Amino acid sequence: MQRGEVSKTLAKESISDLRDQKFDLLYKIHLNGIHAMHRVARDADRPHNTAYWDCVIGCRVSSMALEFFKDRVPDRIYNFLEVHFTHEACHCCMGPSIVPAEIADRISNFHQQLIREHGIVSYLACMPLMGERMALAGSLFHHFKDDPHATVVGGLDEFYHTSTPLLLLSYLNPTVEELQLALDDQERYMRQFGVKEEDRKYPRIDGTLCTVKGTEEHNI
Repeated sequence: MQRGEVSKTLAKESISDLRDQKFDLLYKIHLNGIHAMHRVARDADRPHNTAYWDCVIGCRVSSMALEFFKDRVPDRIYNFLEVHFTHEACHCCMGPSIVPAEIADRISNFHQQLIREHGIVSYLACMPLMGERMALAGSLFHHFKDDPHATVVGGLDEFYHTSTPLLLLSYLNPTVEELQLALDDQERYMRQFGVKEEDRKYPRIDGTLCTVKGTEEHNI
């Protein structure tokens, strides 16, 4: 093999290794959001999303993101931020219950700090791909009557919020360092809200969490 061919081969291997490394980090970011959903699914007694939460977290954070990232992110990313804010402004008014909750303010502050200090990659990983997924889990598994997402429109909005950012992160093609920072930020978020090792038992790789004769095992 000639020297030039060796260099090309090494370059291809380097690119392949980098692609694999980025995929592994992005996959962990994706799974962390599902683990956080599992935490919500297993704990119906935790404070749940209401219209107040969508005002204090959704509206406040998405409006800040819209302003902060203007002219700092590609148009496709900014278009998502615009749609996200529009949806949150709607959810904030859906009611019926507007109940103050200290935890909602803490969550809001966490996301706002990420916007200011860690940028769009960490924001997408932690706000829609984790926080919004937890809110979606509450509507899917518990159907609280004062949850704006426990409606057709609210539920579809929330699914859009929690799936589209995976495409956006792929489009952004972040550096390994940006993805690792986002993953670290997710871990901080999960520690704050009590995600446990039991919540990380997903994706399941055998049939131990499934049954055809009842539903009890499905609630683990």
